[in-house]
Amino acid sequence: MLRLITDFDGPIMDVSDRYYRVYEHCLTETQRSDQKVR
Repeated sequence: MLRLITDFDGPIMDVSDRYYRVYEHCLTETQRSDQKVR
């Protein structure tokens, strides 16, 4: 199990690239055939 320990200021390591990749993946998975993800 992966654990991410945070403090009151947010994650200890920078995970913004990973969050963006997950967000982009979710958009791609839920898009309709007539939509484009930019």
